[in-house]
Amino acid sequence: MHLGLGAPFTFLGDGRYPGDGGPALQRLWVWLRWREIKNCPGRYTTSERGVRTEDPEALLACGGTLLARPVGPDLHHPRPVNISLPGKDPIQIFRLPGGGGLLTYCKPDGTFVHTLNTESGLARKVDALGISVDELLRSEVSAGMAAEAAATAATAAALRACVEVLPYLVDSEKNASAYALILKFRRAAAGVPSET
Repeated sequence: MHLGLGAPFTFLGDGRYPGDGGPALQRLWVWLRWREIKNCPGRYTTSERGVRTEDPEALLACGGTLLARPVGPDLHHPRPVNISLPGKDPIQIFRLPGGGGLLTYCKPDGTFVHTLNTESGLARKVDALGISVDELLRSEVSAGMAAEAAATAATAAALRACVEVLPYLVDSEKNASAYALILKFRRAAAGVPSET
């Protein structure tokens, strides 16, 4: 799917949410087997045992979605947002270039439960956790070419707009509309005419 941002949004996943993330999310998708979490559109978990012992940064590095250090003028190096909520396992969120991300629950026994999130799934989770979208967006360090900066700004604007709308909806409406909202907001932020 191409949204006119200078590069295609290449997340295809299982075909349910095309364009709801970038190439880094797609690389993570094809590297592991994921299944959608019941009643959580755009949020997936993996049952592959070997990854339960990998911290999220190591998992992203092994999956080819994260570089140890930013290397070129057009590369992004996401940093984690650490979330601690009373009575809950600590959470680390990595928002990936082009949208979507990895949200990991850090269990007390040293294991990890990794969830792959499309951009709309991530927006709903950010809303549910009550965290600031600005904090999540600040975690994405980018440098580089104008086209890449424009694409990053468009995906950030779309995520911000979606997260601002979600509190006005009930859960079933959030689940039903977040994907369409992300795509509409991405097109609008990029100046691409709406599809009819």
